[in-house]
Amino acid sequence: MKTKKCKLIKFLSAFLAVIMLLSVYICIPFSVSAASFTSSTGFVYVKEDDEYISIAGYKGSETNLVIPAEIDGYKVEGIVSSAFFRNNSIESIKISEGIYYIERSAFASMEKLNNLEIADSVVFVGDDICKFTPYYYNEDNWIDGCLYCGKYLLDTDCDKIDDILKIKEGTTVIADSACRYIPELKYCIVPYSVHVIGEYAFSNCRDLQRITLPGNLLYIGRYAFDSCYALQSVDIPKYIGYIGQCAFSDCTSLKSITTSSESVIHIGDGAFDGTPFSDSVKYSNSDKGLYLGKNLVGSSLTAKNLTIKEGTLGIADYACVYREKLVNVYIPESVTTVGEGAFMDCPGITKISVPSTVNSIGFGAFGITNDFGTYYKYKDFAIVGIKGSAAEHYAKSYGMNFIDGSTAKSVSLNRSSLILGVGEVYTLIKSVSPTVAGGACKWSSNNTSVATVNSNG
Repeated sequence: MKTKKCKLIKFLSAFLAVIMLLSVYICIPFSVSAASFTSSTGFVYVKEDDEYISIAGYKGSETNLVIPAEIDGYKVEGIVSSAFFRNNSIESIKISEGIYYIERSAFASMEKLNNLEIADSVVFVGDDICKFTPYYYNEDNWIDGCLYCGKYLLDTDCDKIDDILKIKEGTTVIADSACRYIPELKYCIVPYSVHVIGEYAFSNCRDLQRITLPGNLLYIGRYAFDSCYALQSVDIPKYIGYIGQCAFSDCTSLKSITTSSESVIHIGDGAFDGTPFSDSVKYSNSDKGLYLGKNLVGSSLTAKNLTIKEGTLGIADYACVYREKLVNVYIPESVTTVGEGAFMDCPGITKISVPSTVNSIGFGAFGITNDFGTYYKYKDFAIVGIKGSAAEHYAKSYGMNFIDGSTAKSVSLNRSSLILGVGEVYTLIKSVSPTVAGGACKWSSNNTSVATVNSNG
């Protein structure tokens, strides 16, 4: 029995209240083995936890089926892969409001399924959910080479799409692989209403040169634009919350990726690998890093030092993985999130200071090496941080050395001597060790008749 463990991520709820007038959760499913149960109404389900279940099949006799949002006192979270595959008696399926996802091939090869209704609450749609059904073959459900179910773009017929694809106004979700392998496609117009682009949605559209991503977009699935070789630039919308693993990987012409986002974006492993955008820093000796908005997404393979710029909020998953020559990393107090594996397999980093502003540290972010799927901590690695912080919690969870950096051990200035003329001004810059140490700095002059100093140095 295949089911899924669903991680609900609530993106930008304050913005969604204005933009969409509803709260959107993004479901990221994956399959695990689990015991199944059958309700008195014939629904086969698996328990996700004490509150949620997922539909895994149907043993009842209804031909016009309504999949409810609640069964046996549990909330229905979604419908797992192939749940109704080859059910040859059901003619109509209606998915109730409150259900969040439909996995791949959920209703595929149902020889009598001629009607399908999907509730607006669904935000994740797998590929081929109704392939080889009467609904799929009904020409009335196709518009300009695109198969729709209400607000959902489910599939495309590449033989009926030339160089321009205009997705229907009002569409909210582009399903997994919906526009994959369209050989002639050069330009795609995505309406403002779309807030989710699924996994592999446009992958291997090799001649795609331009796509307009809408301002309402929140989620770009993994491999969504993988191997779009002709794509040259992308503007990531302001309210984006999630960019999946390898979302733009191997876009070999992609030089420019910009965003007006002022927030932390969850950016998956290798999201921009194999692009000129990434390679421009990856294969340089820069100590500045690569950024998308306020997020560090990469760094040089050869630099010994990395100074993350002030104002950075997030460090992406695996942003600096396998940086074997990297020794020193400066994380500013603006950073709040460090992604999974961010500095994994960096043997040269023996100590790192993590400010108390960091409230989330992903799996294996620091001091960990991956040996073919087995993870080990570096023996002498230490984290400097504030007691009670996420840094201390991370160190303890891996049995790492933790150094309390609450108290400053030393303070140095950028200049040890300076000559100024009458009326001239110079700003001194202090360096505190450890960098995470708290407390205010008090400036004073030991001879105010020669020079004075204000509270800013």
